[in-house]
Amino acid sequence: MWSLEVNTIVVMDRDEARARGAALRAFLAARLPVPGARSVTALARKAGIQPTTATSWWTKGYVPDNNSLRLLADALGVELSDLVAAYEGSSGPTWVFTNPELAELIDRAVDTTVRRVLEERAKYE
Repeated sequence: MWSLEVNTIVVMDRDEARARGAALRAFLAARLPVPGARSVTALARKAGIQPTTATSWWTKGYVPDNNSLRLLADALGVELSDLVAAYEGSSGPTWVFTNPELAELIDRAVDTTVRRVLEERAKYE
């Protein structure tokens, strides 16, 4: 399954995504209640996320985007990295980049690639 957000591409099997979503839900539920939210649904509302969007992560295997995780982390009072770790479980890494971090990573990759191509080209001139 592909999920393309403004700054994230995640490739994952739908069953794995459902399992990760369930782990995220368990993480959220274990930290409730918090002021203004007694349930995961209420927490989603408090974060400004449609409850159906959040439930689709563990029922349909949709992959949450960075912004939604950030909003949930803020509403719950935890670090974004805590939510990412809960979502990752033991299934392997999921990298979360902000737009500036992703832009910097792409710039470095492009610079490195262009430099190598120019060095190779110079050998044959």
